[in-house]
Amino acid sequence: MTKEIILVGDWGSEDNKCKHAFHKEKHDEIVLLGDNFYPSGVVSHEDVQWNTKYEKNFPHSSKKYAVLGNHDYLGDVFSQISYTFHPNNKNWYMPHFFYDEIDKENDCHHIFIDSCLFDPQITTLYSQACNIKPENEQQYFGLVFHFQKRQKNWLEKILKETKCRWKIVYGHYPILSNGPHQQAYEFVSIVKPLLEKYNVDIYACGHDHNCQILRENNVTYLVTGGSNYHEYTRPIPQNFFTSDKTGFIKLSIDSNTINIEHCDSNQIKHHIFSISKYI
Repeated sequence: MTKEIILVGDWGSEDNKCKHAFHKEKHDEIVLLGDNFYPSGVVSHEDVQWNTKYEKNFPHSSKKYAVLGNHDYLGDVFSQISYTFHPNNKNWYMPHFFYDEIDKENDCHHIFIDSCLFDPQITTLYSQACNIKPENEQQYFGLVFHFQKRQKNWLEKILKETKCRWKIVYGHYPILSNGPHQQAYEFVSIVKPLLEKYNVDIYACGHDHNCQILRENNVTYLVTGGSNYHEYTRPIPQNFFTSDKTGFIKLSIDSNTINIEHCDSNQIKHHIFSISKYI
């Protein structure tokens, strides 16, 4: 059975422009690609933003797989992880900084990473520009020390050993993008070679506030941070789709094909690209 997944990053405001489309668009799951709570993450399980920004923007019935973005590190990232196990949880799922799920029915391995932990230089630049509290910055550097190398080894092991036909990696920082943010060079230098070496089909992210589809070396790159804003873009050779409207990207996955659509805030959809693999 085909699985339909909404991909959206940079969504964490009280009245997301795509809120009604999230509720109306047919889907099985939602992947939340970081910067989950603007401007400074959450402070606890009891933070009012769980209600005003998460529960009110998304339908409760569908499972939401989440990763962290740089704005989330301005708050307590452990609260976002442990909320997975909270009794009031409305289908939020982020059991660790990096984790994976296998969809056996559609032969797809979904791999969720913390791109911020791969690149302390750019994350620190963003965090200090947003006046990060000293205790949160100290916590971040402790996590980099413990998890940067461990995450790289974990990611390569997963990609090397998986037997699934489809491999999709999800993070926050782009690897390819026509958006205005400075590139996270250390993150790209670590992860891009692994995507290419192990024939990853899709890398999906947010961070730049637009929607893009790009291709390079047989990897499809999706940027889907445009549900609330649309930022300046510049043409780059790898980009063959950019929307000038607020919206998000949707995947429809079965064992043979992944279809990629752009959906705008008015639920106007455009099929952009398909990837097929047949035995």
